[in-house]
Amino acid sequence: MKTAKHIKALWTMMVLLCSLSSLMAQENGYQVTGRVFASETGQAMAGVRITSPDVQAAAMTDAEGRYEIILPSLEVLLVAEAPDYTKQVVPLKGRREVDFSMTEVFGKGFYDAQWNAASSEVLVSNLSHDAISFPDNLAHLLSGQVRSQKSSGAPGASAVMFVRGLNSLHLSAQPLYVVDGVLWQMGEDSHSIVDGFYNNPLHLIDPADIERVRLVKDASALWGSKASGGVIYIDTKRGRDMATRIEARFGLGLQMPFDAIPMMDAEAYRLYATDVMKGMKADQVDKLQFTDDDPTKFYYHDTHNQTQWLNEVNKPSLMQNYGISVSGGDEIALYRFSLGYAKHAGNIVGSAFDRLNVRFNSDIHLTKKLDLAADIAYSQTSTQAIFDGLDVVRSPYYMALTKSPLYAPYQRNGQGMVTNRLNDADELGVGNPLVLLGDNVPSLDKYRFNMNIAPTYRFSQRLSMNALFGFTWDKANEGLFIPDAGVADSRLCNALGEVYAIAQNEVRDMMARRSVLSADAHFDWQALADWRHHLDLSAGGRFYALNYGYTAGQGFNTGSDYMTALSNTNSNLRFLTGFDGADREAAWYMNADYAYLQRYFIAWNAS
Repeated sequence: MKTAKHIKALWTMMVLLCSLSSLMAQENGYQVTGRVFASETGQAMAGVRITSPDVQAAAMTDAEGRYEIILPSLEVLLVAEAPDYTKQVVPLKGRREVDFSMTEVFGKGFYDAQWNAASSEVLVSNLSHDAISFPDNLAHLLSGQVRSQKSSGAPGASAVMFVRGLNSLHLSAQPLYVVDGVLWQMGEDSHSIVDGFYNNPLHLIDPADIERVRLVKDASALWGSKASGGVIYIDTKRGRDMATRIEARFGLGLQMPFDAIPMMDAEAYRLYATDVMKGMKADQVDKLQFTDDDPTKFYYHDTHNQTQWLNEVNKPSLMQNYGISVSGGDEIALYRFSLGYAKHAGNIVGSAFDRLNVRFNSDIHLTKKLDLAADIAYSQTSTQAIFDGLDVVRSPYYMALTKSPLYAPYQRNGQGMVTNRLNDADELGVGNPLVLLGDNVPSLDKYRFNMNIAPTYRFSQRLSMNALFGFTWDKANEGLFIPDAGVADSRLCNALGEVYAIAQNEVRDMMARRSVLSADAHFDWQALADWRHHLDLSAGGRFYALNYGYTAGQGFNTGSDYMTALSNTNSNLRFLTGFDGADREAAWYMNADYAYLQRYFIAWNAS
């Protein structure tokens, strides 16, 4: 009996000791260990910063990549950060040992703003520095979340994106774009002289200047009905540390001619034409020069060829991408300056897209409580955009698909030698697609200047007032000339379908200007901030002023292909249009974001 009592007493003491040690462990925290490796090489990384959101604990990895950190719970998040590497955020889920694999991404730095990954948000930051077009890169990164539709595969082609699909024929279904806190208008009301081409200001952004992109599907409560298609937040790169860093890039690429559907050769076309002409009269057939096989006729060499028209307009193209950026600063100010140039020639001869961009972002510490962010950017693009629809008069690609291979692209002299003079439209009424290449490709030039000033005043560590003042100025110049030589005449019809004139050549011009002034001020209060509860409150207002106007003209028959001005067109066949308008918006808004264990989220927005 005594032995049993001693065993029972010993067991009770052990249980009490275990409970006491467990309580002491909970008071002192839980020790979490692990190692950090570079994903590219597998080598251990030293100097990686290990933290947990809203927890007063931090650690650094040693030479072997090991770390130890004391945390109040095993249900918190663990964050690994290092310069030039993607931030890694991993939930512990009760584990005491966690290893990290770091992926190198240039442009990332320490102390980025914490982001709560709610279910309706998608964050990407690994944008390609080699991409020329930002919309193409964005659509690839957000694949599965955003549907992108381009008007063509030509460089600089217009593109639209849909987060919730095309759900209205009258209202815009595209997402709202907010760049560095400033609303960027997509310009759905903008016009273009090229049929089917529409404005996309994202082409003005250099992908190498983008740090992160965040997609929010549900933002109507904050931005109103214009955000019913979602909001895409774009943040540009800024200076992250005081060390001076210079980065340069140089890229060249060659794009081979695109593949197309096989077309009929000369022999197949003659058989096809023979079937079509079975119902024609003999005198009508005799008028067609390609049916005359007499080699002594002066037109024989112009109508008996094996011309591959697609090969004439579809050529290899060169892609160029250059850029340089400088970042650094001191204890008072950090800065980042970038300069870039990109050019992508299209496979259709004469089509091209080029962009020149300059950006300067700065962060200035004016006082202990007052900071100021000042950004200035300028960008210009030039797009040589072809008509790529089903247009038998203006589209060189469509004409190359439909034009008979029997006809020659170039004229011959009296000795039968091929010259560099282009042939006129053929006897079947199809123009020469080579005439619409080179200098006759429509030119679309766009310019944008924007300046942002964002002061921040901190009343305390958790309470601050933020403001943002932005100014954006846009200009667009577009022009085209469709010559008479080499292009088939087109009929001009009224609303009843009656022909009232024959167009021999055509001129189109358009100039547009847009200016936007925006202001946003709000208070931010971090009401709760610990490893269990996180509550952020925000309230403020914004003002938005837009002025937009454009003038466009279209005219026909200048009298000569050497007169290409709109004023030279026939006054009876000249049409002018324009618009001048303004828009003003003001709104108050409030936000509340609550997170429990960084796992359960509740968001409330009102405006």
